[in-house]
Amino acid sequence: MGSSTTIKIRYCGGCNQAYDRVKLVSDIVKSLHEQNGKDFRVVFGRDDPADIELVICGCSACCSDTDEQKDEPTPRGRFVVGPNLLNYYEIPQNDLLPRLLSQITGEEE
Repeated sequence: MGSSTTIKIRYCGGCNQAYDRVKLVSDIVKSLHEQNGKDFRVVFGRDDPADIELVICGCSACCSDTDEQKDEPTPRGRFVVGPNLLNYYEIPQNDLLPRLLSQITGEEE
């Protein structure tokens, strides 16, 4: 089996108690695995190298998305995700997962 893709997760402070950020990350990783048939390694450390970075925000302020972090290399992309939010664009919540997956896998809708 080939090497797995590493996904770095950055969580915000959790201001939105109605939004389950941990479940969203679990759903993303599970869906990626089902779609691609390969494993994804998830890391949380600031200095951990990763292929993909997910900045998981609780609101549109996106406090976990800092300029310092934007300069870190992520070969397959960096995605800012929140309730009804993908890369700072407002989208319906039920469209979030499919649109994020298509961007990560390069299969744009």
